[in-house]
Amino acid sequence: MLDALGWAIGTGLTTSMIVCDGISERIFTFAPDRVTVLRSGPRRSGTIGSVLVEDGFLTEDRLQDVVARSQASGRRFGEAAVDLGLVTYADVGAAIQKKVEEEILDVFFWPGAEFRTLEGETPETYRDGRYFAAAHACELAPFLSALMERVAGRRAVLGRLPSGREVYRLSDFPDFSDLPELAIDLLGEFDGTRLVNDIIEAAPMRRCPAWELVLCALRDGILVRVPSAEVQDLVDEAAAREIELLERVLERAVDPSVARMRLARACERTGQIARAASHWHHAGDDYRAQEIWTRASECYGNCVRLAPTDFGAREKILDIHHRQRAFGRVVTDGRPLAELLIKHNLLNRAKRLLLQLVAIEPRDCALRRQLVAVLTGLGERGVALHHQRELAAMLAARGAPKDEVLEAYMQVLAVDADDTKVRTRIDRLTGAAAQRRLVWGTTVATALLLAAFGGAFVYEADAREEVAAALPGVKVKLSAEDFVGASEAMRESAAGHTYSLASSQARELAERIDALATKEVRTPLINPIERARARIIEEREARARVLANGAHTLLKSGDLEATLSRVRELLDEYGGSDVVREGHLRAPLRLDVLPEDATISLDGVEVGQGSTVVEYDPTGVTTLKIESPNFAAREIEIRGLRDDVALQLSLAPPRLWTYTGQAEIAAAPLIDADRAIVPGRDRRVTALSLVDGSELWVVTMGLYADVGTTPVRVDAGLVVATGAGDVVCLDRLTGDVIWSRSLGIAVEAQPIATRGADGVVVIAAADGRLMGLAQRDGATRWDLGPQTIARDTSPRLVGATSFAYVATTHGLAVAGLGDGLPRLRPSRDLGLVTTPVIELGFAWVATREKTLRTISTQDGRALQSFSVPGGAPFAPCIVGDVAFTPSGDGSLLAFRADGETIFRATLREPAGGTPAHAAGVLYVPGTQGRLLALDASTGTTLWYLDCGAPLRATPAIGPGVVLVPTSGGRLIAIAR
Repeated sequence: MLDALGWAIGTGLTTSMIVCDGISERIFTFAPDRVTVLRSGPRRSGTIGSVLVEDGFLTEDRLQDVVARSQASGRRFGEAAVDLGLVTYADVGAAIQKKVEEEILDVFFWPGAEFRTLEGETPETYRDGRYFAAAHACELAPFLSALMERVAGRRAVLGRLPSGREVYRLSDFPDFSDLPELAIDLLGEFDGTRLVNDIIEAAPMRRCPAWELVLCALRDGILVRVPSAEVQDLVDEAAAREIELLERVLERAVDPSVARMRLARACERTGQIARAASHWHHAGDDYRAQEIWTRASECYGNCVRLAPTDFGAREKILDIHHRQRAFGRVVTDGRPLAELLIKHNLLNRAKRLLLQLVAIEPRDCALRRQLVAVLTGLGERGVALHHQRELAAMLAARGAPKDEVLEAYMQVLAVDADDTKVRTRIDRLTGAAAQRRLVWGTTVATALLLAAFGGAFVYEADAREEVAAALPGVKVKLSAEDFVGASEAMRESAAGHTYSLASSQARELAERIDALATKEVRTPLINPIERARARIIEEREARARVLANGAHTLLKSGDLEATLSRVRELLDEYGGSDVVREGHLRAPLRLDVLPEDATISLDGVEVGQGSTVVEYDPTGVTTLKIESPNFAAREIEIRGLRDDVALQLSLAPPRLWTYTGQAEIAAAPLIDADRAIVPGRDRRVTALSLVDGSELWVVTMGLYADVGTTPVRVDAGLVVATGAGDVVCLDRLTGDVIWSRSLGIAVEAQPIATRGADGVVVIAAADGRLMGLAQRDGATRWDLGPQTIARDTSPRLVGATSFAYVATTHGLAVAGLGDGLPRLRPSRDLGLVTTPVIELGFAWVATREKTLRTISTQDGRALQSFSVPGGAPFAPCIVGDVAFTPSGDGSLLAFRADGETIFRATLREPAGGTPAHAAGVLYVPGTQGRLLALDASTGTTLWYLDCGAPLRATPAIGPGVVLVPTSGGRLIAIAR
């Protein structure tokens, strides 16, 4: 951290630094003339107001007055305080400087925080969802240098910065003289039973002054440190709390990668090595997906340190080395991985790795030997023979010991006995060629000697003839190196004349042939490769049994991810083994089932309810069935091993019927008594029966006249606005056209209308024009002209005589329905960007500043402001005094009009439109095709329905039915 600050000073250029613990974040921008701070997340931070209060410029009561003045006027806190005459701009500037200093100094006491630096201003993508905290104009170098001196002073107390996981107690005779009451109260909390970080987080002081007070107390002997051995239980308990917190917020963390790393370290501290390794692996995957290679390699390295047999992490490290073209490191880290893969009989993976390593280091004999052994074990004799020849040639070329070279050639000959070149090289190495020439010469000389015998005696003559007749056959057998056959032939030729000289010499020759056979080691050789293969097969079966037993143990311990990995490894590497064929292997599956009281059955056997873990056969087909009263039962088949360990399923109310149109249904249908009036981008308006979805009538609106808004019910019939600029009134029973009016400008905003004979239909056209049409005949009652209403917004009724809209100035306006004259002129620019929703005399409207505001429809006064992370893309759903609004960060927020936040629920997918409400249930359309049903009081997901296409329109609620329009042109009716 100090190096990063020093770098910011030394470069003299604008530098950004992002500090994050996974849950909270601070972004610092260091420019030559200023320091700017952005923040996000729950980690508390001292405000300018708290600084002014602690420095004595404001009281708590006056602080609340300033806050109220700031909210009412829309001005910043410091400006509001100056306006009230409570402080000067110099006082505010000093408070801002102190706040910025403490934001930077706080980083040094931030447990688990990671930081990274960027050149230049922070990109806009980093600013989204963050809040401006403070900006201080200054000369950067002296400002940061002074801060670094303060850090050095802190470090001098302990020789290092404290970790926050230490425990202190008061000394036997503490000296509290000259200490203010607030400091004494804080120091009195140090009784040796809590971690220092827990005490400071709960203190009423700002974090930075509290830490400096603790360090001063340590330096002056007021506090003493409790030995680590005595407080290990406290440290373990804190680590357990940290694990629980991180796991709870992991999915919605600011930076899940950093949160994973903190989880991994906390698990290491508590001895949960397997979980720590798993989190390191996941963190590496996150950084790898972001192409942050150095951090990903570091995470995978920690995983391997804890779990040396995590082959996946080792392979990903090699992949990162490849991407960075660090081929030397590929070989260095690849060697131990290859040995482990061979040790665990993962021969296919070992082969792929060794082929890569040999391609990088083709002259490495050790790698070649490993590769040959693996290829041999896999039965790839041809490729193994090629690499064995290469190995033998390399050994011979570099002058390796004779025995080593001979062994390499013998391995080649064991596979290819007809390789004459290799046989010749072996003969040269062993001298066997000279021995064969000696025996052959002796044999020929003996034959000549036998041929020279005279026929003095007939007996001797007959013996000579038989021996001479056998000699050609013996010669052929010797040429073929059939020494046993040659020896037997010579003995047979001597059998009939036992006492003749020729027979005696023939027997002697047979003995010499036997000696030659012995010297040449012509006894059958046991092929070392075949022996190795048999041993590998036996070891593979043993390894398969070990993996199966390990998977069973992991499953019982609850480590589902490790169990799935072990089962996948077993099936990939030992799919044909007896262990797998026996059919007793089980894989885990974590089921997250909605509704929570749903009953889960596996192959006809009930196994639990709601969220549970089940076991299934990964080699066969498993039937999973989910049932719950008032919901349609669901049955799925699990074939083979799943890719992940978790499965989310939900039941949904029964589907009553489905209507399929020809194009997207972009707006909610109108529920009109016993029928639904469906607008479509297929340029049609269709009336359907709510009972069975049958068509009652269909009206084609004309070329380019697609309908993107909900029809409006008036006394005369149904008013429909189209993209071609037509406004048409249809008979609600037959669909006949009552009147039609062409505006010439597309209408995409939702019209509104009042009932009664003199009712008015208010139309917002694409050019921002607001018009009032008589509902009886479509005649123009009034026209406010173009550029009146803001784009992408619609008017809304305010009682029976007025309507409200967001003006092009982004303020709220109210006008009369009968004449269009203003009741409330557009207010100042409040940044309003969505259609206002009117309830209880005020409007709920989202702003471009990522807030939701309530505004009085009587005088335009802003009442409350609610922060919406990521902004509100749609108008909220209002129920009484509660607003339900989807946010840009994928959550749903509920606010009460008095300023209370009721809940913030993370959605299973981003919302595609405004929710609908009925009987305490919120129906939220999802951009990925799910209709989400949430409890309106808690935000808990009750169930969801997969609709097969993105949902971009609000569902319509009818008697006993919910109608869900989809972008695929279908309208799905489900029971309510």
